[in-house]
Amino acid sequence: MNKISALLLLLCFLCSEVSAGRTVTGQDFYGTWSTVSSILSPKRQMLELSQSGGRWVSITDQGEESIRKLNESDIMVKEDLLIVDYKSKKEDLRLKLVLAGWGSKENKNIFGTVYLYRDHGDGLSLINGMPMSFESGEKQMPPQIYWSFFSNQEVEKVKPGYINKLEQGLNKIEDISILESEKSIDYSLKELKYIISITKQGQPSYPSAIGFRPSSDYSKPMSTVGKFEGDSDEFKEYYESHLVGLEKTHKETKEKLQRLFKKIEANSTKK
Repeated sequence: MNKISALLLLLCFLCSEVSAGRTVTGQDFYGTWSTVSSILSPKRQMLELSQSGGRWVSITDQGEESIRKLNESDIMVKEDLLIVDYKSKKEDLRLKLVLAGWGSKENKNIFGTVYLYRDHGDGLSLINGMPMSFESGEKQMPPQIYWSFFSNQEVEKVKPGYINKLEQGLNKIEDISILESEKSIDYSLKELKYIISITKQGQPSYPSAIGFRPSSDYSKPMSTVGKFEGDSDEFKEYYESHLVGLEKTHKETKEKLQRLFKKIEANSTKK
């Protein structure tokens, strides 16, 4: 399944989830929005919109922010459509974002297309159009430590000290949920439904970490990541034991994921 097909499936899911709500119109477009999905790079984008202007923030995989300042005239609300028209002062690039959506007062989703143009002074040349979707607020925006951990979705050997640094960073996140078992300590964020499971000292595969998160790919509803510092064979055995059953049908995998999160939320402690 290609990226476009996966994104369309995700958008269909979003539509079904909020179809019971109402169309986003007028003042409802103002506020903070963060990406659920984006073909435009980088993947993490935020819109901060008001009647007097705002910001369009892009966050790279390294956590660096690039800020596009938006003037009042760059933000247009036309009934059920939001148009953000950004004109770069340093180059001839122009971005026009056209969005619409549904939702409730507490939770709204908008989606549409960002169009890329070259401004030649005497007219615009369309380069590309790419789908994007946003959710109101920032709660679904992965913190940098989660984002960097999941950015490489391969099993890889990392430098000594990586796992310890990872655990220190996870403990500093506000509202992190922690579940300790015999073999590992699991860190999760309820709103994001990401899990990073770190092996405890004394385990054959220590130090290592395995990550789980929902995927936008319908054929693979869960993404996994593995990182280890020690023996590759010991880690491989540990990693594969966590993946038993994940290659089953979509329904069974989704139910297993839901049970896992319920267990963590029920038994977790809050720091």
